[in-house]
Amino acid sequence: MSPSSVRPAASAASSSSNYWTTAARSPPWYALAASQADVSRAPAELTGMTKAVTHSSLDYTIARITNPTDKPATGRIKTGPLGHDTIGSAMTRADIAASLVSQLTDTRYRRAMHAISN
Repeated sequence: MSPSSVRPAASAASSSSNYWTTAARSPPWYALAASQADVSRAPAELTGMTKAVTHSSLDYTIARITNPTDKPATGRIKTGPLGHDTIGSAMTRADIAASLVSQLTDTRYRRAMHAISN
């Protein structure tokens, strides 16, 4: 493999291309290498994003989701701080969406971080 065959991922700001189209045109090893690089940066990025939001004047709610599933919605949503309540790990994507939409008007977790599960 020559250095000229290596193409960088498209930037998020690019309007003509995105990650999925870039990955589809890239060599097979590209997606694996990109995902491994992203995983190694994840903790630092998550910490940085959380700090940027929580130290701002924004009116925020951060919902922590650990294991989204593709199962049908259950309508059961558990919320609360990690380590203090009986929050599980799995949650259906439909219930995640419902929970996040409810946070638009619910003030219980305003300027807070909570975990959500089924």
